[in-house]
Amino acid sequence: MATFSSQNLSVEISALVELVRPGLVAVGEVSGFGSGVVWSEDGLVITNDHVAQSDQPRVRLYDGTELDAKVISRDRRNDLAALLVDQRALQPLQRRQTDDLRVGELAIALGHPLGRLEVPSIGMVSGLGNHSWMGRMRRDLIQVDVSLAPGNSGGPILDANAQMIGIACMIASPGMALVIPTRTIERFVAQISRRRSRAA
Repeated sequence: MATFSSQNLSVEISALVELVRPGLVAVGEVSGFGSGVVWSEDGLVITNDHVAQSDQPRVRLYDGTELDAKVISRDRRNDLAALLVDQRALQPLQRRQTDDLRVGELAIALGHPLGRLEVPSIGMVSGLGNHSWMGRMRRDLIQVDVSLAPGNSGGPILDANAQMIGIACMIASPGMALVIPTRTIERFVAQISRRRSRAA
């Protein structure tokens, strides 16, 4: 796993972006596209509910392959959607449990802002815990001081070891964004797995 030094920060961030590119996808809609992450190698992709506006969006992989996707579950309260694509041997991002995440840690966003593909942005974790979102106080969101734009939604936020700490869900203000942590996404995916097991 990569580690970082201040002397070689720019070189190592470039290497990090190259390392995680296979785990980033573009989720296409008529009105544009946002970002998503490969969750498992069997074709499960996670993005924001507000990104997957239709039930059958298009997904573009890092190598340019375009695939039809199907929304198999939504969690509107937490702004999550699970997509399934008919593609195997995908490369999911490594994930970090964020119970030990601290304010001041490096945060690296990767996404497709304003239609530009695979754009990195760097900042830091600036808040943990309760945040006001969509007019309500919400728990379990990470605040990061990272510059994002429309198209970043659903894209990964990474730590200094190239591990995903969550996905971007909202630009709170210029230079500040809110992130859904991996533990919330894992609970969402676990519910999907249980439903699919009962249906089998």
